[in-house]
Amino acid sequence: MALGTLQGSKQGCQPACGNITVPYPFGIGKDTGCSLDKSFYMTCNTSYEPSKLFLASSILEVHSFSDSELRLFTGVSYKCYNKSGDIYSEYSRWTSLSLSAYTYTFSERNKFTVVGCDDIAFIEVDSSFSGCRGLCSKLSDVDDIGPNLNPEPEKGRKKETNSQRDKKERRQIHRNGPTDEGECSGKGCCETSITKGLKYYDIILDTPSGHINVSDFNKCGYAFLSEEGSFRFGGAKDLYTKTDLDFYNRVTSSVPLVLDWVIAPAVQNCSDQANECKGKSHCYDVDSGGYRCRCNQGYEGNPYLDQGCQGLFLVFF
Repeated sequence: MALGTLQGSKQGCQPACGNITVPYPFGIGKDTGCSLDKSFYMTCNTSYEPSKLFLASSILEVHSFSDSELRLFTGVSYKCYNKSGDIYSEYSRWTSLSLSAYTYTFSERNKFTVVGCDDIAFIEVDSSFSGCRGLCSKLSDVDDIGPNLNPEPEKGRKKETNSQRDKKERRQIHRNGPTDEGECSGKGCCETSITKGLKYYDIILDTPSGHINVSDFNKCGYAFLSEEGSFRFGGAKDLYTKTDLDFYNRVTSSVPLVLDWVIAPAVQNCSDQANECKGKSHCYDVDSGGYRCRCNQGYEGNPYLDQGCQGLFLVFF
């Protein structure tokens, strides 16, 4: 078993949904007895192909599980502007974990990210704000696409205008792709940390100038919360997309958001109430409250199932 993973569902319960195996204390179905309690139940929506797994009865789609974290597919807020600076398409994302009775919190391993050339965004938590700003004035600000695309013209030829240069850059970007993919340095993409222990956040996305000066190559601004290192900025290819939803679809289908989870969040330490750790396992405290279980050294398995952890067999040759 890989380090940090759980294995094994409760006997008699549906073990998987689509491509995702659901380990106990999580379980599929409300009031089925397949999860530890109502905080750990999942919904399997079979109307998708393959089926998709969601946290409780929410719209929060599950990405994967580990022995201390639950990953969800992240959501993205966006606003798109026409050449006059008016919004023609937008979506605002907020996420609350209040349904889970404090079992889950947003991990501090997440980063708040803003993508765009004329965009500023804030993440609001309990009336406090943090945020960052993405800026750029031309595509080459965010992607080294080769040699100087606007050299001094030969005698008798006119120098390229900014609009002509941007069109050339766009053609070359979609042909070759970005060369500095992944860098999020403030030019076209910025990111900032979040406070530990959050259970709710709201994204406020705005623009200083309505994208008027960058509308030829960047119509939309985006903001989202995701696991640090999981999002790779595609440079100009993320700013100038073939359709407004290309970037949105890429991020929401592949980039995870991390939740920390605990057993009995009202319990502050491994007291006599910490009774979910089964045979050959032990309890350990979590700083924010609650506890988790871990197999003893030399054992593996699922410490929450009745059969507990099993001994490792060593074979000598």
